[in-house]
Amino acid sequence: MRITGGPEHIALRLIQAFLVAILAVAIFLALVVPYHATDALVYGRFSREIGLHGGFLLDQVGFGSYARPLFYAPQGWLWWLFGAHEWIGRLLSLCFFGALVWSVWRLASDERLPPVAPWIAVVTLFACPDVVVQAFAGQTDVPAAAMLAVAAVLLWRRPPGTGTAALIVLVALAAVLAKATALPALIGLGAAHLIGPRAQMGERVRWGVLPLAAGTALGLVYGLVMARHFGVSLDVFLGGAYGTPAQQAAMTASIADAGHWLGGALATITPAGSIEERVGNALSDFFASDVRPAALLRAEWLGPYLRMPLLFGLVYAAVRVVAGSHRLAVGVGVVGALVGYLAGPVLPGGTSLSAGGPGALAGSAALLVVLAASALCPERWVASRALLARLLVWAIPAVGAWALLGIIDDTRTLSPAWPALFTLVAAVVAMGVAGLATWRAWAGAAALLVVLGLAVLNFRNFDGLGVRPDGSYSSLTALRKLTPSTWTDPDAARRAADPQLGGLVEGARAARPAGGQLRSNDGRMTFFFLGDVTIVQTVPLRCADVGDVAALALLTNHVPPADQATLGRLPCLEPVAGVPSSYAAYRVR
Repeated sequence: MRITGGPEHIALRLIQAFLVAILAVAIFLALVVPYHATDALVYGRFSREIGLHGGFLLDQVGFGSYARPLFYAPQGWLWWLFGAHEWIGRLLSLCFFGALVWSVWRLASDERLPPVAPWIAVVTLFACPDVVVQAFAGQTDVPAAAMLAVAAVLLWRRPPGTGTAALIVLVALAAVLAKATALPALIGLGAAHLIGPRAQMGERVRWGVLPLAAGTALGLVYGLVMARHFGVSLDVFLGGAYGTPAQQAAMTASIADAGHWLGGALATITPAGSIEERVGNALSDFFASDVRPAALLRAEWLGPYLRMPLLFGLVYAAVRVVAGSHRLAVGVGVVGALVGYLAGPVLPGGTSLSAGGPGALAGSAALLVVLAASALCPERWVASRALLARLLVWAIPAVGAWALLGIIDDTRTLSPAWPALFTLVAAVVAMGVAGLATWRAWAGAAALLVVLGLAVLNFRNFDGLGVRPDGSYSSLTALRKLTPSTWTDPDAARRAADPQLGGLVEGARAARPAGGQLRSNDGRMTFFFLGDVTIVQTVPLRCADVGDVAALALLTNHVPPADQATLGRLPCLEPVAGVPSSYAAYRVR
């Protein structure tokens, strides 16, 4: 397939222009819009405290923050040196995203894949809602994915040796310190690296698997030391906050009652039992309920725009690894992807085919044609069985851990599987583009534009801008509100990005007297008020329930209208700010 002239060249130029533009927008938003993602604020309190006091071990910070120090500790040190400017943290977060983009590009730059594969890999990142929401949100999902992707690049794109091995140790350690969800993916990556020529097995183990294991072990040693410091077990320190699947359901319900994901219930989450108990309970619940198996079968892990190529890629890779025939794998993959895509809505938790919008539906139909055309891909650009096997083996532990133990409705926690899944998607789509290009040059270019179009459609989710109380996004609406007057006003920019959060923060500041204690059902308030806020799940409906506080800052979008009315009539409360069924701030008389 030619990429130096003709229609394909024009399509690639458009892709490059899009990537340059989206990077410019990302830098602008990182500089102008402060944090508005939940974990960036809840765990960002760790950074705030470091920014105030320096150091690392702080009595006022719980062990949950210390389980993911790779991002929050350096952010705090930067704030300690230069001041607590959120744009510094946002740029740091963007650097991790840059590492993810570069690494996925390198992984897709396989000599057995069409030359367009790296470009497709990068563009598909921007077609995934979770990726563009998390890209520089100040949360740890992207850093974990980035470190895993860098580790794979070191294993598969650099010559083995002492220097590479040392880097693998450091990057594996960084992945564990980013987020404990990286552990299954590290196991998968180590197993994937064993796949290859038998004659080179010893070299792969010595210079790849052992350094990867050493870095992982160092991360676990850190976890063990910190777990002992906080008086908890290692498995509780690393991942006990989520509990068993049954506890997850109870947690989700209680958080919904509080009015926001990870709001007031954040302080009430209790660790589960041992890792053996959690895994045993997870397996029992997985087979006893159809919710988790259905989430696995629907394969909506990368969002509505990439569901079709993901389904095809998984089926194609499995058949190709087992049977070896490229065209057989394409045929089975097309049938499997179509059946899986159409069956999604009838599975538990499934949504209608049009739920992702007409663009997602039309794009999926067009991509099915592109994927079918991969049967025409020239032999020299057909993905090798070794590459496909590596990607599957790498992804399986991370996907399995998410399906068994993760928050099943929160697909961003699947981020450790992103590098493998996006490389797989890029490989199969690139083969389809190459197949179409062998027929007509304009057909290959059109296929590239379909992928680009999906990324453009997904821009509505960019950076989680314009978030509504129901959790949907409208980035274009928020961008229109980011007039030049907001560029130097973080509070105004926060209101544009998240009107509910911005209004609640400003209302709380107005209602709370200097030195007064604030009560809230939103865990994000700890970022702004540190130790001067008490997180309580319930909404007081009597003056006797208000407690010894000076102000209230409450999310009310899940509070019944009758209870909101009762709250507003309490004689001990003076309304300061609020929007019905969104938020309310009160001064306590």
